[in-house]
Order: sequence, then structure tokens, then C-alpha cells
Amino acid sequence: MRTVEISKGGILFAPSVQIKKALESFEKVLLQNLPNVKESKSGLARKLAIIHCEFNAIHPFREGNGRTIRLFLDLMAVRCGFSVIDYGNKDVWDFVEYWI
Repeated sequence: MRTVEISKGGILFAPSVQIKKALESFEKVLLQNLPNVKESKSGLARKLAIIHCEFNAIHPFREGNGRTIRLFLDLMAVRCGFSVIDYGNKDVWDFVEYWI
């Protein structure tokens, strides 16, 4: 768990002293948006975008936040019967931005 303050591109992530509480709140968001096996592609994308944004805002680690959330999102997509996400595809990021 991160113990220092970090930012990227001028955006300050959750204060290190609030990470534990933020992750507890994230767990509730995650459970509310956990995709199921009958999820449509657009429904899955909407839920994964919410999860991605919430986790990214917390940024609980000094390194590896992006890799961690991408792996997590891939596992959820596969669990729902979709393939892993092609993060090199611009359309993926357009869709994420749409739901943000």
C-alpha cells in the first residue's frame, strides 16, 4: 500500500492516509457494478469503466496501478464470456471516456 502522496499529469490521487477507507468504499462500488455472465458488451463496458475510474482515483500503489486494474478488468471480461481487452485499440478508450 502506498505511504506517500503521488500525482500524474497534475492530478493528485487519494491521500495515502485515506487509501484504506477509499478501498473499502471501492469494494462497495465494485460489488454494485460486478458484471455477470449475462452482461451485454455495452453493459460490461459501462461497469468496467466505472470500476477502472474508481480504482484509478485511489491509486493504492506507487507502481503497477495500471497493470493491476487492466488485469482485473480482463479477468472480469473473460468471466463474462468476452475476450481480454485490447488496450491498444483506440475504440476501447473512446468507450471508457464515454462512460466517464
